[in-house]
Amino acid sequence: MAFKPGQSGNPSGRPKLDPELKALRELTGEHFKEIANLVILGQKDEIAAIVADPGAPLLKRWLAKMAEQGFNRNNQAALEFFLNRLIGKVPDKAEHSGPDGKPLRLEDLIVGGLAGGPKGKAE
Repeated sequence: MAFKPGQSGNPSGRPKLDPELKALRELTGEHFKEIANLVILGQKDEIAAIVADPGAPLLKRWLAKMAEQGFNRNNQAALEFFLNRLIGKVPDKAEHSGPDGKPLRLEDLIVGGLAGGPKGKAE
């Protein structure tokens, strides 16, 4: 089928999410937040209790086990996983501006870099 300008490639839209899957995602989010809060607060005993509780939901126990291993092995990556999922990864920002605070100009970089000073002040 050929592309027609102005016509959607997916006229039916996104398929509806299965209600059971939607409920599982919400439950997963709640379990995750609970375990992540325990990680943030450093409550190792409560995390160990969840791991040992056979009545706890499997996913909750798995998340708690990952957190417990992070604490026991001093695994920074496992603990960062929880924090990044809970609050989001902190974006890396780099500011690129000239000495006057305004955006850099190409000629400032080229002339200033070649001449050894700002704005091409060669001697």
